[in-house]
Amino acid sequence: MLAANFLFFAAVKRIEPAPAAVAATIEPVVGALLAFLLFSQHLTPLGVIGLVMVVGALRPGISKGRGGSA
Repeated sequence: MLAANFLFFAAVKRIEPAPAAVAATIEPVVGALLAFLLFSQHLTPLGVIGLVMVVGALRPGISKGRGGSA
């Protein structure tokens, strides 16, 4: 846990604020997906709704950053 935080904050120093914010926001989504794939853990329906909301909130910013339409 300590190493993960150390590496995360070391990486944040090297990138711009916007990508760092996206990385911090998407981290729980990646964690939940890895837990499902690697350990067969399941989310409650409310957890799934939360993940969809996080990804949905990030989508316009990612599309805009790549030159797509929001």
